[in-house]
Amino acid sequence: MPPADVESDAYAVRIRRMRLEQSPVLAPFDGGAVAEASDYPSQDPFAAARQFAATRAALLPQVASLTPDELAREGSFGDRRVCFADVIAMMVEHDRGHREEIEALVSRLRGAPWK
Repeated sequence: MPPADVESDAYAVRIRRMRLEQSPVLAPFDGGAVAEASDYPSQDPFAAARQFAATRAALLPQVASLTPDELAREGSFGDRRVCFADVIAMMVEHDRGHREEIEALVSRLRGAPWK
């Protein structure tokens, strides 16, 4: 079984529950704890990227087909009410954070002495 990750074990679950349930209570996901327990540095990065791409490819059609009424459906996340559009925005923001981390790493590597 592949290790837990935010894409398959948080966002995919949240999207499924928002589509199928009335007012679901969406669980938090401690990505830091999962990353530590999963020992990401020891994993094959190419396999992890393929897993992410496959999970995201399955999620995108579900999100793209949502109607305005579905995007307005509400659930609870922590101590607040969220609509489906908020859940998607959380996913986008999470992606943005990782893109920035990757850009910073690439920038540091470009300035590395072995270049």
